[in-house]
Amino acid sequence: MSKLVEASSEERSTVAAAFAALAEGGTEAAEDEFEREYEGQDLAEQGLVRKLAEARKKKATARNVALLRNVAKAVTFLSEGPGTRSQ
Repeated sequence: MSKLVEASSEERSTVAAAFAALAEGGTEAAEDEFEREYEGQDLAEQGLVRKLAEARKKKATARNVALLRNVAKAVTFLSEGPGTRSQ
């Protein structure tokens, strides 16, 4: 429901038409709309999974650096955001 509130006028019209068709027994438009929503959520979830993996990798690397007694380097490494470290 919140997606509908945030949607553009064109998107709301598409969703409304899909539900109107569904109310009359037509499922194709509703299926298409639900598929688009699912794909959008799936892509967002994949992005979050990647960010979590990066954060875990960074934490493990920092822990390993700290174990090598280079605490200053570990602190610097941890204080950088994911993906901000210069190559």
